[in-house]
Amino acid sequence: MVILFSLTGLVAEERIYFDIKTDIKDKIKLLPIELGTIFMFSQSDWGGVLEIGEDYGLYLRNYQRKKTSSAIYLKMVVELRSPGGWKAGKVLRSQELRLKIKRENTNSSLTDFYNFIKSGFSLSDDTLHYETLIVAKVIEDTAYKLYKSHKENKSTVSRIPYVHI
Repeated sequence: MVILFSLTGLVAEERIYFDIKTDIKDKIKLLPIELGTIFMFSQSDWGGVLEIGEDYGLYLRNYQRKKTSSAIYLKMVVELRSPGGWKAGKVLRSQELRLKIKRENTNSSLTDFYNFIKSGFSLSDDTLHYETLIVAKVIEDTAYKLYKSHKENKSTVSRIPYVHI
């Protein structure tokens, strides 16, 4: 029994926990993406989400979305911050994301997240065609890069002008 608790503690220490936050002005627009990001972290083997006791804050800011007939263009800033409780912690690293998602097989972020919930949160190969989950996966990957950059004390994070999906 003691060994089991020791191993559980060891595994828990390896995971990095984030509190995902958004600006009030972006809260409604980013809610599906925030929920999708929480889901992606729940499937992650390296990170997770906590409201209290997190290791870092992960802020989603300055959200912009533009639709054309062939693609959806998204832009936002992802910030890795020190834990701040009710306040915003200190910015440790940040990265601007720019995504171009082909409109084939995508729905609006609210529609696709509703369908995802309706499916019982089951992930299939088709699921990652959903705009919300595509963005959530990019945010999870970005969080990992920001965290690693901070831990390795690198001053910059590799930047990709656009992620084409």
